[in-house]
Amino acid sequence: RSRELVDGAGADRIVAAWAEIIEAPPGLNARPARIEDASQLFDWRNEPSVRKVSRTRNELSWDSHVAWVAAAVANPEVCLLIAEMDGAPAGTVRFHALDPLNWEVSITVGANMRGRRLAGPMLHEAERFFCSKYPGKTLHAAMLASNQPSLRLFQAAGYTGGLSRIDN
Repeated sequence: RSRELVDGAGADRIVAAWAEIIEAPPGLNARPARIEDASQLFDWRNEPSVRKVSRTRNELSWDSHVAWVAAAVANPEVCLLIAEMDGAPAGTVRFHALDPLNWEVSITVGANMRGRRLAGPMLHEAERFFCSKYPGKTLHAAMLASNQPSLRLFQAAGYTGGLSRIDN
C-alpha cells in the first residue's frame, strides 16, 4: 500500500515548486539604481504601507532623500537595485554592509506590482546580481515582527535562523 502512496519523486516536485516561485518571469531584471531613480524610490519609500513596516516611519523629505540616494549609489558598501518588469520599475532591493562579510537586505515591491507574486523573483534576481559583484557574503534579513509578508518571503527564499543566508 505504501508503494502506491509514495512515488519517490517528492523531492523533484518540491524543487520544481521552488523554481516556479523564485525563477524570474520573462521581462524581470535587476539593475543598479541611479540618481535619476530618486523620485521613484522616494514615492515607494513614502507610501503609508511601506512606512508602516519600516524602521523609520516618518515621511521622508525630498532633499534628505536625494542626498541619501546620491550617497548610496556612490557607496561601495551599499548595493541599491531597481527591479524592472518589462522595463517598468517594479520595486527596489537594497543590500548594505554590516561588516565586510555580513550584509543586510531589504525589499520593497511597488504598489502597482503587488499581488503579482513578484517579491520572490525580484529578491532572487537581486541576489544573483549582488552575488556576482560581492561573492561569499552572508545575507541577513531584518524586519519588524509585524511584517509577516516579509518574514514569509525570506523564509521561502531559504533564509533561516535569524533569517540569514549564506550565498557563495
